[in-house]
Amino acid sequence: MATEEDEVGYMSDKCSHFTEVLVKVFGEEFGDFNNNGFISAEEAFNYSKYRLKDQNPTIYDGYNGELDITISKYELDYLSDCESVDGWKTIDHTGGIGGDLWHLSEIDCTTNSPTHCWYLGNENTMHYNNDMNNSLLSPEINLGVNPCFTFYEKSETESYDSLFLDISTDNWSSYYSYKITPHNKWYNHKKDLWGKMIHLRFRVESDESIPFDPYTCNGLFMIDELVIFSDRTVR
Repeated sequence: MATEEDEVGYMSDKCSHFTEVLVKVFGEEFGDFNNNGFISAEEAFNYSKYRLKDQNPTIYDGYNGELDITISKYELDYLSDCESVDGWKTIDHTGGIGGDLWHLSEIDCTTNSPTHCWYLGNENTMHYNNDMNNSLLSPEINLGVNPCFTFYEKSETESYDSLFLDISTDNWSSYYSYKITPHNKWYNHKKDLWGKMIHLRFRVESDESIPFDPYTCNGLFMIDELVIFSDRTVR
């Protein structure tokens, strides 16, 4: 008989994290990266491998096709693991006063992103600047039905400095702005979207006082693993 732990995909610290990740992939029906409507064994394995680092299982059989395991209700609209620029660009809204510090960095990354993240800060000092208004701007992204945006964030910031997510459906003639609560460990945010076409912007504003926590001496913002998915069952 299945226990409550089995029903929710419970894993003890001694169990394989690979199995835990597969439970998450299948349970959320997400992981269909070739957008064919199915999650295959290969996709589940590839989705898991970066999260697992040194816990990757070895595949012994020689099967080189795709083995479809479960149907996915989600359609992938957009994916960036932040290993390349992927059409994103940076903007300094202060005309050089605050500086332009968003860049791809190997200083940290989520477990699903091989080596890089988007990083706002000076890697030599681990601080960002005073008086910043610095944006990381997405390319145009087309959306499906009932789209949802997920991304990972990690920040070390002074209390009066902020990270915002700006969303525009009319090429920045107008936009909605949401303040993102900072987390000192990688945190997965989810935001429902709307419309058929969208631009996204991560924007950091800092004030004129010291731009880092005096106890940790660090001040930085990091973004990784950007995914937008929609409902393929509704048309």
